[in-house]
Parts: sequence; structure tokens; C-alpha cells
Amino acid sequence: EIVVPASAADAIWLARDLARLMDEIETEGTDWIRLADLVTGNLAGWWQVTLDFLSIVTENWPNLLEERNRSNPAAHRNALIRLEAARLKRNPPTGPVIAAGSTGSIPATAELLAVIAGLPSGAVVLPGLDLMLDEPSFQAIAVPGARPALLGHPQYGLAKLIGKIGVLRGDVEEIAVAERPLALRAALVGEALRPAETTELWVETRARFTTGDITEAFAEVTLLEAAGERDEAVAIAVALKRAVEQPGQRAALVTGDRALARRVSVELLRFGVVADDSGGTPLINTPAAGLLRLALQAAFRPGDPVTLLSLLKHPLLGLGLERTSVRHAVEIVELVALRGGTGRPDVASLPELFDARLLEFDDRGNRRPPFWRSRLSVRRIEEARDLLIRLTAALAPLVAYRDEENTDLATLVRASVVALEGLG
Repeated sequence: EIVVPASAADAIWLARDLARLMDEIETEGTDWIRLADLVTGNLAGWWQVTLDFLSIVTENWPNLLEERNRSNPAAHRNALIRLEAARLKRNPPTGPVIAAGSTGSIPATAELLAVIAGLPSGAVVLPGLDLMLDEPSFQAIAVPGARPALLGHPQYGLAKLIGKIGVLRGDVEEIAVAERPLALRAALVGEALRPAETTELWVETRARFTTGDITEAFAEVTLLEAAGERDEAVAIAVALKRAVEQPGQRAALVTGDRALARRVSVELLRFGVVADDSGGTPLINTPAAGLLRLALQAAFRPGDPVTLLSLLKHPLLGLGLERTSVRHAVEIVELVALRGGTGRPDVASLPELFDARLLEFDDRGNRRPPFWRSRLSVRRIEEARDLLIRLTAALAPLVAYRDEENTDLATLVRASVVALEGLG
């Protein structure tokens, strides 16, 4: 059974996965027709259901693209890369053409690199090709149709690339000779990542490395086992801070974990160090997107005081007031309305909740007033009331659609824009 999306959000979520599959198929240059013979036997019936579903992209989507005179992003990128390869091949430049740092993981890119390597003044600089690994082991990695475990080997992409270019590994020249400790370290890492098919050669290669070689190779390498992600980020931030404190010294964190990179950047800010994050900031993690997310949660998922506080304390929340006034008013709102058994506060009725809680803490009430009650002034209370009235008015365009079941996406987007402008 294929479940029909229950809402626009479900449809968008499924469409994102489908678009990702389309990009992967087109990036690899694979034909959709080959999917038909992918599964046989007892599961063929279920696979046919999947193929029927994928007719969205195999039959309907191409017609839509042709009708609108458009192409998919991955196909468009591949076409541009191949056009550049054809241009270089047709009119070879007289000057040098150098491609550096690419592993050619995209087939179209590999074709371009092969053309560049064949130019009279062309050169391809391969990042980290292992020239020390024995030939049987390298061939086990490079063999077509290698087992899935080898597809993730660090040398697999480079082995596939030099095969595409049409050169042997022995024909690749080193453009720089690493210092002895780095060369030893590279050799040891290469041995550790030897494919399982040739691990029996460890008996022979182990004799090449003495205890002194291993010590020398990892003399300046530190292994730190952190208890959690925060401890890991703090440890890295401390190491980077100590490094850049040395005059004229620079330091870098190299990681494929974007969450870790963001954590380290935040921890460095605590030390007054601003990191230049080459990975950039995803749109969803920008302050403006954070304000919008909190506004949507407050409007459509009432009852969470943490969300309301996060919205009230967001640095971009202005509501037409000075930022200092907003900050002081939020402190009063938090103390009066959002602490100590608040229940399920709703942004639509937050002004009423504030007044009700203020009355509870009045000296004539039954409850004993908290220690900060005497510090409240009439002016600060009025500022807090004004803030809440402005907040409720700003989110009213979204709250109005809270109970609507058939609101279209365009209407919600317009309401979100109006609300975001009001909040800002």
C-alpha cells in the first residue's frame, strides 16, 4: 500500500526524497529503464508497485520539463560540464589548464578531468593518491563492480578516476615530497585501510615499520575521547584558541560533520574568537529563519512556555520598539507569566494570562508574593503589557489559520511574511 500524503507538508517531505533520488540517478548518468530489472523473484510484485510510483519521474516529469522548457539541476550541471569538456577538446588553450583537488566522483566531472589531462598544457592534481600501497591491494579497490564495502574506501574514487583518464598509478608523479613523519603517517594509515582481500600481507608489511617509526609518525597526533558531543566541541575549541594565541600562528578544524563545526564555532565565540566557517550557514540556521520557526511553533503549537520564551528573547524580535525596551519588558513577562506552574500558555491569550498572574501575586491575593514583586514599577508593567499586545497583534495573521483545515500554501506564506515583518 502506498499511502497518499495527508497534508501539503507530507507531500513536500516525500517530494524532497524523490527529488534527491532523481539527482542521484542523473548525477551517476544511470538510465531509469534499468530499474525495471533491478529486483527479481518473490519481491518482483512489490517492486512493480514501486516502479508504478516512480512513473512520476520516468513518464510524467519529463513531459512537464519539456512543456516548460526546463531541465533538472543535476542534468543541467552535467550538461554544462560536458559542454566545457567538448570546448576544451575542440579548441585546446595555449596556456596551462590545471584541475586540482577533485576526485571526479561525478561521472561528468571525471570526463572533464580526462580531457584536461590530455591537453598539451593540461594537468590534473590528485588529492592524496596512495602511491605506497602495493599493486594487488590497489587493484582490489579499483576493480569494476567492487563489493559495496570498498566503494567507501578513500582511494576508490581516485582509482576510478585514473582509470577514466587512462593512466597507470605508476605514471602519476609526486609534486612534493612530504617530510619523513608525514610520509610515515600516510604509509601507516594506508596499511590500516588495506582492503580485506589482501590483509594477509600485513605479516610482510609490519616488518617495514619499527616501533620508532610508529612513534615518530604520530608524535604530534593527539587522540581525545570525549564523553559527549558538547565535550568534544569544547575540547576542539580550547585547542584552536590556544593555537591562535601564539603570534603569527593559524589553526583549522577539518571535519565533515556540520553539526560539530557549528558547535565549535559557538564555543569559540565564548572565548571571543570568531571562526571563519568555510562551510557557510544553512538558510534554516540563520537568525531570521530561527525567528520564523519560533513564530510558527508559537502560533500553531500553543502550550510550550520554552518556545514562547525563545521567541520573546530572540535577538531579531523588535515589534516596533527599541531592543533594550524589548529586553527589559521580556524579563517582566518571564517572571510574571512564564515561571512557576504556567500551565499551557497560548500566545493568543498571553496578555490575559499576564494580567491574571499579576493579580495572583498582588499583596491582597491569597498567594505569598515572590521576592521580586516589590521591585516591579507601574511603568515596567505597562511596558510588558504593551509588548504582549504587540506580539499578539504580530502573530494574529498566523493564529487566524490555526483551526483551518483547507488553507492553501500560498495563503500561509503570505500570512507568515506579514507576521515576520510585524515581529521584526
